[in-house]
Amino acid sequence: MSALCVKNCPTTALKIVGEWMSVEDVIRELQKDILYFDQSEGGVTFSGGEPLLQIEFLAELLPLLKLRGIHVAIDTSGYVARDDLERIFPYVDLFLYDLKVLDEHKHLLHTGVKNDIIKDNLRFLVESKQKVIIRIPLLPGVNDSIGDVHELIEFVTDLDPELEINLLPFHDVSEKYDALWKTTVVRQGGKISNGRLQAIQIEFETHGLQARIGG
Repeated sequence: MSALCVKNCPTTALKIVGEWMSVEDVIRELQKDILYFDQSEGGVTFSGGEPLLQIEFLAELLPLLKLRGIHVAIDTSGYVARDDLERIFPYVDLFLYDLKVLDEHKHLLHTGVKNDIIKDNLRFLVESKQKVIIRIPLLPGVNDSIGDVHELIEFVTDLDPELEINLLPFHDVSEKYDALWKTTVVRQGGKISNGRLQAIQIEFETHGLQARIGG
């Protein structure tokens, strides 16, 4: 979609969100916050969408951030090429890794893809001694059953029982769905309750894992 289409849309139904930036543009913008990063021990998180789908951009940008001592986190679904993960290893301080559901058929139903690549890439990151935090977005009726939770617990325990786990209540920030007149899973089934979140956290902790709500 071009900017010209947006400008001339008679119903204003089209819009551009965000802006095009070069590597130099990003560096210039981040330079403004270097002092803050130093004082707060913060840094930059690349999220999305899937940031590793822009691997050429990352491969050019991340070494420049490393030279400037900026902490880099990558928020990834894990549904990416193994070579692309390895390519950025030297420049990433932390991987925030989404793990939604382990049942292959359920994962295919709700995401449109199987999860074998996701599981294999997570094992690879852990075995490669990369710093990883597992993030589990929880949706009622999708991945919050006791069976789903126990599968996740067993998988993480086998990987590394010292891994940190963030339990994330799914948030309905779905303006794009509104524009397409679609209904989200959250609107169909409601948001997960605080009580259910706490019960899942306790279940993880009972099995010796580090789980916290949010992150």
